[in-house]
Amino acid sequence: MSPARDERWRAAAAKAEQLAPGYVDRVRLAAARLAAGPDRRGDLRASLATVEETARVDLDAPTLSRLAAGRGLKEAVKRLTRWYLRYVGDQVTAFGQAVATFGREVADRTDELADQQAATAAKLAALEARVGQLEKELKRS
Repeated sequence: MSPARDERWRAAAAKAEQLAPGYVDRVRLAAARLAAGPDRRGDLRASLATVEETARVDLDAPTLSRLAAGRGLKEAVKRLTRWYLRYVGDQVTAFGQAVATFGREVADRTDELADQQAATAAKLAALEARVGQLEKELKRS
């Protein structure tokens, strides 16, 4: 960002902080929680860590509002639907944990197969070298 733009952002954040103390920090926290994160394509273990980080469903819906009636309404809806959201949230969380467990097993099996492939490649190279040596000896005789 340009210095002028940085200054405008700082001024806007300062003004928001004056109008609603703590608001900017809450926005930053929410943005960090919802951020997509780094591109982890090709890194199975890092992708699995992302699944594990996001497997839990946060059931504590925000109820902040500029209007007292809005806050009250949000609180009432939250209390009335808490039992249902907890039921759904627990199922989604359990599913996420099961996916993470499956992912760990896939990653472990993939590592095992990679190790087996490397060992097989080494054996094949040794056999090819031995066959080459035997062919040379056969030609000499």
